[in-house]
Amino acid sequence: MISISHDAAKAVVVIPFAMGFVLSLTSSVLSRSIRSHVSGTIQTATDKSNVSSKDLPPHLQAAAVADVGDYGADALQLPCIILLGAVGITAAALVSLSSFWLLTILAFAAVMALVGFAYMLNVDPSTYLGKRVLGLTLVTFIGAAINVVAVILVLVLT
Repeated sequence: MISISHDAAKAVVVIPFAMGFVLSLTSSVLSRSIRSHVSGTIQTATDKSNVSSKDLPPHLQAAAVADVGDYGADALQLPCIILLGAVGITAAALVSLSSFWLLTILAFAAVMALVGFAYMLNVDPSTYLGKRVLGLTLVTFIGAAINVVAVILVLVLT
């Protein structure tokens, strides 16, 4: 069996959360690239057709269709962000927390994932994408925040 120091063990546990934080922040850059590609593809198809962009209803404009892609990606990743963060925190804190608190964290995360997903299903994509925190979509901000909190909890609890 390999033996590592307590500080090294903390670093190993913190690395996935740090990577999750970086991925949350880079997802907005990647999303802009995808958005640009989708908008360009739709605009090219519109230009090749006999229809003017001005004649398309608002929901079929290139920007509106690109919004749906951003919204869909966030709706799908929200439950994963919440649940994986909670599972990671509970796994990291297994030694220091009682099973009651571990199950409480997981149950709370499961409920929050369902509530978040229900919210995403009931909000208009344009309205959702219009609400940004520090320039990030709500889900991206939540993902970054969960990972920062997880790093702090791991460092404090272990």
